[in-house]
Amino acid sequence: MKNYVLYLAISIGFLTNAAFAVDATEVERLAPYYQKADIDVSAYTKVLIAPLGVSATFVLAPPWVSSAERSTQKWALTAEDKKWLKNTYQKAVSAEISQKYEIVDEPGEGVLIVRVELISLMPFARKGEDVQTQGFGIVVAQAQLRDGGNGELLAIYEGPQRVGNQYQQNTRLNSENSLNILFEIWGARLRMYMENYGDQSR
Repeated sequence: MKNYVLYLAISIGFLTNAAFAVDATEVERLAPYYQKADIDVSAYTKVLIAPLGVSATFVLAPPWVSSAERSTQKWALTAEDKKWLKNTYQKAVSAEISQKYEIVDEPGEGVLIVRVELISLMPFARKGEDVQTQGFGIVVAQAQLRDGGNGELLAIYEGPQRVGNQYQQNTRLNSENSLNILFEIWGARLRMYMENYGDQSR
């Protein structure tokens, strides 16, 4: 099998109306930091989605914010924020992947373990700030793939991704919608990647 350079499809495309659409020419991809030689994800028929890692996520103020407004108390995730992120991620990614693959809670033979950690979030506006922003902001994420049978590390990907491109009012609802769409795209792109791997690797 060719040493196919993997691009885990955790990526963001254009958001249109109430749904989302992915423009392949604009999609952002995570950089492969490590990948096992001759990895074959088409061999997996089940997926274990580990809880989203948010325990060490830090929030960055955008560069245009003055130093006086960069207090970590003003730019931080609350316990409620972390709970929402984890629950929404799990539901959105599971819904997409389960269209093709069985979602399981335990590792085992034929199980692909997917673990994503949010390294950082940089919202373009602070909570409650009455402004419009072009999308929610930027996240830096790291994704790991492991074999569920022996725990072997298959690949690591990491990089920044933009959350949304359209102008929107800075409200909690809009921010949550943008992040939910991001998670849906993560799941959809991973599912499509697994489905199409055989064709791509020939």
